[in-house]
Amino acid sequence: MSKNGKYFEIPLNTLASKDQNYVYTNLGYHRCRFGDMTGGAFAGDVDFLWKQKGKKILIHVIEWKIRFQCHDQEGRELGEVYFSVGNIRDRKFWGTEIFSNKLDLNQYVSRQENLVLSDLDFEVKLKSRKDIEDIFLVATYASAKTNGKNYDMPTTYLVSDEEIKWPSKK
Repeated sequence: MSKNGKYFEIPLNTLASKDQNYVYTNLGYHRCRFGDMTGGAFAGDVDFLWKQKGKKILIHVIEWKIRFQCHDQEGRELGEVYFSVGNIRDRKFWGTEIFSNKLDLNQYVSRQENLVLSDLDFEVKLKSRKDIEDIFLVATYASAKTNGKNYDMPTTYLVSDEEIKWPSKK
C-alpha cells in the first residue's frame, strides 16, 4: 500500500475477508473451495486461492480443516498433505504424476478433533500447458506409517469451471 509516496506493508491475514479477496483478485487469483469432510480415513474442507503463472499453479490455502473419520480407530498419524493434479479429458484415468510441494505434518489426528491449517502456500509445476483447461486440483492426504493416501476431489475443472465428467467404466 502506498500513501504520500511511502510504501507500507500490511499482512493480508489482518484484513477482513472481503478485503483479502479484493487484493487477491487484483493479483489474478481465483477463489475455490472443495471437500465435504466425507472422504476416506482423512477428509477435509479446503478454502484456497489459485493462480496460473506460466507452467505453474500457485496455491494459497486460506483454511484447510482435516478430520480423521475411521469409526473403528481412535486416530491416526497424518504424514503430509499436498495437492495432486487430475486430468481425465480424453483419458481413462484421472490421476497424473504431477503434484505440489508437500507439507510434512507427522501429526496425530484423533477422531474427536479437526486439525485446522491456514495461511499455507503450495506450488504445482506443470509439464505442459497443453491441457490446462482440463486440469483440476485434488487435496491429497498421506498417512504417516501406512503410506496410504486418500483424496478430496472437486466437481469442476480448475480453469474452465466446467463440471467434471468421469469416464464410464467399460
